Amino acid sequence: MPEISREVRVSQTGTIAFRFSPSLVVSGLTEFRSSKKLRSTGGKRTVSHPQVTVSVKEKKSKPITIVGAVVRPMVYSADRQVTVLEVLAEAGGISNDAVTP
Repeated sequence: MPEISREVRVSQTGTIAFRFSPSLVVSGLTEFRSSKKLRSTGGKRTVSHPQVTVSVKEKKSKPITIVGAVVRPMVYSADRQVTVLEVLAEAGGISNDAVTP
């Protein structure tokens, strides 16, 4: 139904908001799982047998600058939550000449 189709932005907290389903958490979900969650939590109140499709229009990554005693200093583009250990692994780990206290 074009009149209820929406283009929404995922907030920094990983949520999307609709009139029928405020603050639906989609962080970490695939497009398919987001569609399923949206259909089950709010779509049935608006339309019987809702068909929900979620697609990513634009993905923004966050740059992480890795410098210092690493094998390969670099800028890592994180398009999901990552740990410090994952980023260090991308940089090749701690260099052999790193000074330890």
